Amino acid sequence: MQTQPGFGAVLSSLAGYTNIIGWPDRGPVNPYGAYTDFVCPKFAVAAILAAVDRQRATGRGTHLDMSQLETSLHFGGPMLLDADVNGREPELVGNRHPAASPHGAYPCAPDTSGETDRWITIAVFTDDQWAALRDEMSADGVTDAQSGEFRTFRVRKAHEDKLDGIIAGWTANHDRHELMRRLQAAGVPAGVVNDTCDLFEDAQLQHRSHFTWLDHPEMGPYATDYTESHLSATPGRLDRPAPLLGQDTEYALREIIGLSESEFRELEEAGALE
Repeated sequence: MQTQPGFGAVLSSLAGYTNIIGWPDRGPVNPYGAYTDFVCPKFAVAAILAAVDRQRATGRGTHLDMSQLETSLHFGGPMLLDADVNGREPELVGNRHPAASPHGAYPCAPDTSGETDRWITIAVFTDDQWAALRDEMSADGVTDAQSGEFRTFRVRKAHEDKLDGIIAGWTANHDRHELMRRLQAAGVPAGVVNDTCDLFEDAQLQHRSHFTWLDHPEMGPYATDYTESHLSATPGRLDRPAPLLGQDTEYALREIIGLSESEFRELEEAGALE
């Protein structure tokens, strides 16, 4: 098994996430991207910092053995506990949430470019949020949501299909960005669904200077994500593109590890650096 490669999509399945993502009438799907690849580095950084702190205090190093599978299982804690304690197996529920209703992605009107695949997400967790959403819909003449069958969270859950249909009929007549701002101003959690191109126009990402353009020797100019945390003392920077394969091998071996000329040449002649 040591020669069998492992990828994020495989590990997401082994961790159980594939079986809880998707629509009830369709097959399960993977989380976006290589989910475990995104999760593991955060734990790795914490482990490395702890090891460095221990080395400074005791002079002893630490062997770190970090499994993407085991790390990712942390995020399945509620699901595992629910199955163990309550005997409930997780089900495919699409965009719905056990503690919110309505909770989903709803179609919006085409944008100025004519693109029709436009959506807004709405997540109502409290009675006040529901009242605010209901009032915004009523202001546009949509009174179906005033029905008593949607008065409380429990009854909204019981009639969720019908409720989603009413909301979708309302959102379909609105520009997604205008509706997002309107709902947020009313206290309703809402956000537009961006595709990759939309991200470059996102006001919050622009405000955070999230994308940085770098010039790669083979790909040319490309956009990359800036560091997620803006620290005051060590703000971080991106001043070079991703390296070519083996680009820094000689520097690492000579300057960081400290190999002598003869040791380096021995490795080079043996083909170990190819």
